[in-house]
Amino acid sequence: INDINNTVNEFKNKSLSSEKEKKIEKISTEVKKIEKVTGEKEKESRNQKEVKRDSLAKAQNDLKGAYSHVKTSKEQKVILKMQSTVSKMKSNPSYDARSDQASVKDSYSKLDADSKDRVKNALFKNINRGNAEQLRKASGL
Repeated sequence: INDINNTVNEFKNKSLSSEKEKKIEKISTEVKKIEKVTGEKEKESRNQKEVKRDSLAKAQNDLKGAYSHVKTSKEQKVILKMQSTVSKMKSNPSYDARSDQASVKDSYSKLDADSKDRVKNALFKNINRGNAEQLRKASGL
């Protein structure tokens, strides 16, 4: 876009017919519009990534509380896997968590009914609703 804008400016500085000048001015205006939209989209993308990172950081902290409310090592393993996945997603926003999700689900599915209830209760009691969506994406539960 900058190259196009520079070329347009070069043409504007040369002596041209008024019809050509009008066309160049129109192109220049369109380039400026595109630059503005692109800048706004980049800013929005950065803001979304920041919000996601903040939410993941909060979810990570919430999981620490959930970890302290489970009893068995198998229950702790489920929470630890969730914490690990959230950490990876936080450090790399484009991280593909599908394999981690499968691992969390597999570990959770192997729990007995009482353990599943403890894990669910620990999560519900400690996870802020605002962070629950990020956690759901991370763990697949």
